[in-house]
Amino acid sequence: TLQFENGGTIERTLEFTGNNYTINTGVGFKNMRESMSKRSYSLMWTDGLKYQEKNTVDESNYSSAVAMIKDSKEVFDNSDYEETLTEEISGSVEFVAIKSKYFVAGIKPQESLDGELEITGKADRLARITEAGSKELDGLLETYAINWKMPIRSDDVQHNYTVYLGPLEYERLEQYNMQSVVDFGMWGISWIGENIMLPVFKFVHYFIPNYGVAIIIFSILIKLVLIPLSVQQLRSVSKMRLLAPEQKRIRDKYKDDQKKQQQEMMKLYQEYGINPMGGCFPMLLQMPILYALWTLFQTNIDLRQTHFVGWITDLSVPDVLFSFGYKLPLIGISSVSGLALVMGVTLFIQQKQTITDPNQKAIVYVMPIMLTLLFSSFPAGLNLYYFMFNLIGIGQQVYINNYSKNRPTLESLKNAPKKESWLQKKMAEAQAIAEAQGRSVPGQEFKPNPNQRKKKKNTNKKPNRKKK
Repeated sequence: TLQFENGGTIERTLEFTGNNYTINTGVGFKNMRESMSKRSYSLMWTDGLKYQEKNTVDESNYSSAVAMIKDSKEVFDNSDYEETLTEEISGSVEFVAIKSKYFVAGIKPQESLDGELEITGKADRLARITEAGSKELDGLLETYAINWKMPIRSDDVQHNYTVYLGPLEYERLEQYNMQSVVDFGMWGISWIGENIMLPVFKFVHYFIPNYGVAIIIFSILIKLVLIPLSVQQLRSVSKMRLLAPEQKRIRDKYKDDQKKQQQEMMKLYQEYGINPMGGCFPMLLQMPILYALWTLFQTNIDLRQTHFVGWITDLSVPDVLFSFGYKLPLIGISSVSGLALVMGVTLFIQQKQTITDPNQKAIVYVMPIMLTLLFSSFPAGLNLYYFMFNLIGIGQQVYINNYSKNRPTLESLKNAPKKESWLQKKMAEAQAIAEAQGRSVPGQEFKPNPNQRKKKKNTNKKPNRKKK
C-alpha cells in the first residue's frame, strides 16, 4: 500500500497458491483520480518469455502474442528481424497472452474492463558456434511485450486480474477460459484437433500411461475410423495394378503417338470400369484429419521430456540416430532421426505397392529419401505416429491384394456393370463442346460432324485495292 498526504492510497495485491500456475493480482485506487495527471495506469509484461527448447528455430515458429477481443481471437506474430511490430487495440479484451512452443504467460481480468492494449513484438537474429569454431545464423529470438492501459474513472477503483504462468496445457487453460491460446491450426481443421483428436488421445492415455504406446494405439484407432476411405483408395490402387500389363502394352504400341496412347488408355479404363483418379478423392478427404494430427503432436506438451523406449528419450524432439556435424544445404538439418528413417522405409514400400506407371518410377525412390530428411527435424512422437500409420496401410494393401474375398480380377472388372464416373462425364462433356466448336481437346482426335456442311472458300472475291 502507498499512502499519500491527501488521504489517497494505491494498493497492489498478489496472491500465490501452491497447487496451480496462477497469481491473483489486484490494483486499487482511492481518492487518487484528481492527483493523477493521466488518470490511468498500465499493467505491463516486458521481455517476453525465455526460450526453453534446444531448437530455437522450432520455438520461434510457435512464439506469438494472442488476444481475445469480444470472442474474436487475434494472433500477433513478428518474424521480421528488420522491424518491430506494434499493434494497438481499444475495447473489451477478455485476455492477452504471450506464448512460446510449450509455455504461456497470460493476463485475464476477473471482470469486464475496457482499456487500451498495446502489443510489441521484435525478432533478433541468433547465432551459434559450430564444431569448427565458426559462427553461423541459427534462427530468430522473438520477444513480445504487453502494455495494458486502464482508465481511472472514479475515486474508488478496484481491478482484479488472474495471471497464468505455466505450461501450454489445454485442460489447465480451459479452467480460465484461455484454451484458445493453444494452436490447433487453421479454422475447420482446428475444430477437428480440439474437439476430436485431443479428447480421443487423452482418453487412450488415461488407460495407457506410456505415451509412446498410447500413440501406437491411437494410430490404430484413427486407421479404423478411416477404413471406409482408405479401403476405397486401396481397392482403386489394386485395380490399377491389374491393368498395369495392359497399360504397358499400350505405351509400347503407341510410344510415338501420345494422342493415340491417351485415347487407348481411356478406352481401357472404360472397358474395365476403372476411374484413374478413384484413389485421389478418398485421400483428399483424409488430409484435414492428418493435418489436425500433425498440429496435435507438434505442440502437445504432454510429450515433452517423455521417454518411450531405447534411444527415444523425449517424444517432443527428434530422436537423433546419427549426426552429420553440419547442416545439409537447402534442407537445413544436421542429423537423421531413427523413427524418420523407418517411416521412410514404410513409405518406400507403400510407393512400390501403389505406383505402376513407369514414368513415375523416380518418385518411388526420391519421395521416401526427401521425406526422411524432412521428417528428421520433426518430434519423435509425430514420426512414431506416421510410421504406424504407414505400417498399417501396408498391411491393408497386402490383405486386399492377396487375401480379401472380394479382391478383383480383370475378368470380374470387365463383366461388372459399368457406372460412369463424374470425371468421365466431364471429359465427355468437354469432348462434345469441343466437337461442336470445331476443335479437339488434349488427347482426343477431332472428328468432324457429318451433318455440318463445309464452307467453300470464295475464290471470286476481288482483291482489295489501295485508294490513291
